[in-house]
Amino acid sequence: MALRFVRNDITKMAVDAVVLPANKLLEQGSGASRSIYMAAGEEQLEGELRLRYPDGCEMGKAVITDGYALPAKKIIHTVCPQWLDGENGEADFLYSAYMEALILAEKNKCGSIAFPLLSTGSYRYPRFDAIKIAVHAILDFLTDNYMDVYLVFFGKDAIRDGVKLFGDIETLIDDSYSSAELVNNRYSSRKLQGHFDQPDWYDLKKDFDKKLKEPNAKTESYDITDYKGESFKEMLNRLIQESGMTDPEVYKAANLYKQTFNKIKQKPGYIPKKKTILTIAVALQLSSRTTRELLMKAGYALTDCDSLDLIMRYCFDSRMLDFKDINQLLESYGLQDEVFPLKSDSDE
Repeated sequence: MALRFVRNDITKMAVDAVVLPANKLLEQGSGASRSIYMAAGEEQLEGELRLRYPDGCEMGKAVITDGYALPAKKIIHTVCPQWLDGENGEADFLYSAYMEALILAEKNKCGSIAFPLLSTGSYRYPRFDAIKIAVHAILDFLTDNYMDVYLVFFGKDAIRDGVKLFGDIETLIDDSYSSAELVNNRYSSRKLQGHFDQPDWYDLKKDFDKKLKEPNAKTESYDITDYKGESFKEMLNRLIQESGMTDPEVYKAANLYKQTFNKIKQKPGYIPKKKTILTIAVALQLSSRTTRELLMKAGYALTDCDSLDLIMRYCFDSRMLDFKDINQLLESYGLQDEVFPLKSDSDE
């Protein structure tokens, strides 16, 4: 299973199904809808819709038609919400639009599917929020299903937003796992078909990294010499104090038993396992830099040669510090054995 961002014209995607953002009447719209109608063949597509779905489709639901002149075999029409103020169930409807399209693709034995970024055109859904909902819905589906899913961005600005929020995971793993064996294992079931442009990962990453270095970019002020004399325990105690959380709040948020947490804080010379420190860092909502220093105090590091480290580094960098989200990402990359357990004292 895979989720990838690509920059392309969705009408050129050679997949089993492409998704058309639809209205309740299943009538032709603007943007991606218009492009798909024109490329598939308006007369044939409209004729099938009138014949098979004369009553249209409900918000957040989906229907399927033939792909006609498209490279894709099928078109899935999913009814998307218009952004009003965020208080009218827009997020739930948008999540449902993605999920219903995926479920319908699975029922029709589609092994690959391409989505445009739903609701962000004339429906004015905020792009960052729309990308988050899209990725969460897709990863929820991929937890229990196998399918190659492409989120297709038409412009550079949109895909850079996607890379900023989620795409660094794919980029980091692609950059670091360069051996032929690892690459073949990761892509054996999802090789590109040659009918559309391969995603511009490396150039995009360079552009994004360059943007972060611009004078007006927001960066974290950090000087490692400020606390270089601290021990691991001293730094941990300081970070807990600075967080304003009580000890019970910390070990509950980290899914640790009280006895484990007390041993970490009180037993002289005791250093917990790396993954336990990461659970505490997530519970404290630490920054990426602070997490790496805390790990360093314990003799650990987030390396470039381990997939768990790469994904955790991304999660801290992007402030995606919820165990459910982290576990979904780990599972989506085949790291089911690395998910964070409900209780971690068995690791100690």
